[in-house]
Amino acid sequence: MTRSQVTWALSYAYLAYVFLGEVPALDNLPIFSITAASVLLAVLFLFSSYVNWGVAKASKFLVGTWLVSYAIEFIGVTTGYPFGHYAYTSAMSPFVGPVPVFIPFLWCALGYFSLQATGISILSPATLMVLLDLSFDPHFSRTLWHWQSTIGPLYYGVPVLNFVGWLITATIIFALFWTIVREKGTSLRKGAIISGGSGKAIGFYFLFGMSSVIPLLKEGIPEAGAVSTISFAIAAVLLWRSRAR
Repeated sequence: MTRSQVTWALSYAYLAYVFLGEVPALDNLPIFSITAASVLLAVLFLFSSYVNWGVAKASKFLVGTWLVSYAIEFIGVTTGYPFGHYAYTSAMSPFVGPVPVFIPFLWCALGYFSLQATGISILSPATLMVLLDLSFDPHFSRTLWHWQSTIGPLYYGVPVLNFVGWLITATIIFALFWTIVREKGTSLRKGAIISGGSGKAIGFYFLFGMSSVIPLLKEGIPEAGAVSTISFAIAAVLLWRSRAR
């Protein structure tokens, strides 16, 4: 088994853990808490990125994404732009200023796996990030952060402006990353809204997205769950059809 195969085996093991944690008899156990699942996701990202990309490239992505996402989150919490007015709860401790330490790591992990599913692109992984937040925010904004006031139309309690903010933030992150890396002999698909990466990565993205739909169904928001399910399914099909072989 190659090193890459090991990372994907562990990634799918993580998915099995996440789905197991949604079983009613287990979902209240500390081992399946959102904190435990989030820490494991961050560890998985770090291990997978350094194994698959190497120290130099993985470090550039980690540092660049952490700093950019922290800066934009800081602006977002203090000014309301580009996401809307919100505040994180104490459940997200510890904090660096008004932003939880873990949030930039979440941007890193989601960004990395979105990049793996899309290949060398900017708009494509940014679009996948927005689709993930379509299912994250209606659920987690009830406990991990709260919308204090809203600007414009809402999507199940979440300002639509928030998704615009996610698209802007993710686009900046990926554009900066590819500018810094500047891989030779590769063609950057700058304008591709959907471009596919490896089959394993696409499968992981789809299943990870579907795991975030389950809490929506549990909390009685089936409409949001249906929107996310359809979005993930369409994205997976398009990614698979355009994947890099």
